[in-house]
Amino acid sequence: MSHRKFSAPRHGSKGFLPKKRSKRHRGKCKAFPKDDKTKPVHLTAFIGYKAGMTHIVREVDRVGSKTNKKEVVEAVTIIETPPMVCVGVVGYIETPTGLRSLRTVFAEHLSEECRRRFYKNWSRSKKKAFTHHAKKWAAEDGKKEIENDLAKIKKYCKVVRVLAHTQTKLLRKRQKKAHLMEIQLNGGSIADKIYRIGAGIHTKDGKVIKNNGATEFDPTEKTVTPLGGFPHYGEVRNDFIMIRGCCAGPRKRVITLRKSLLTTFRRRLMEKITLKFIDTSSKWGHGRFQTPEEKRNFMGPLKKELMLKEKEAVSA
Repeated sequence: MSHRKFSAPRHGSKGFLPKKRSKRHRGKCKAFPKDDKTKPVHLTAFIGYKAGMTHIVREVDRVGSKTNKKEVVEAVTIIETPPMVCVGVVGYIETPTGLRSLRTVFAEHLSEECRRRFYKNWSRSKKKAFTHHAKKWAAEDGKKEIENDLAKIKKYCKVVRVLAHTQTKLLRKRQKKAHLMEIQLNGGSIADKIYRIGAGIHTKDGKVIKNNGATEFDPTEKTVTPLGGFPHYGEVRNDFIMIRGCCAGPRKRVITLRKSLLTTFRRRLMEKITLKFIDTSSKWGHGRFQTPEEKRNFMGPLKKELMLKEKEAVSA
């Protein structure tokens, strides 16, 4: 080859710059959406765990596109999102240099998976974290102190965030230490946010629906977990979300989800999604069966099942 090209398109995406090893496993929310007091109180972020990828078939509903009213096959990522638990509230005041935390109030009882986050080695520790704080809830003076902190948050603070952690026990994975993060509450007044926290921010129980892999066009009873489970992850047992395309990170990686900071969206992002088919074949090889029943009908009974029937017939 005599010479190289004088110009060439760049390689890779600038969205992942700088290309170096990250300091933290979990993504950090450096900004939250602007608060709109006319909307009801709601959370602006969540935490999930990447399970794997599959593909779907959907009908495009985009006027002006060449694929309008046509079926397309797209890759999607499944992120398992078990319910989170709120264990504290933080009030922020506005200063000339930015937000500053005024008061932090923790709940009376913290689970073991949450307290593990505050220790480097749980087995060798004395496990005394937050024991002094829990005594405040039992004493009258401590309750008054907590009530005063909440009153100051209502009076002076402009931003309220909750401390929430994941429930790793629902994932049934090796890790026992929960992931803890601050999540900003938007909507309503400060008093509404404090009342909402006291009443409890209710979420779903997290249990997976049995027929969550079916669609209106494909009524086959199946779950989103493929045959044999997602490689290096296993079964999706809780609520999940399905995002278009890929997501950075390996399996089991904790993913931080946040509401968009943009107030206006492109027409493509506001497109109505009409799912027709979700692939649930095995991802370990060249899978072609969507359900165990379909595989059994095609492959026939297993050898051990035939031997068991022969033993039963001989004993009878």
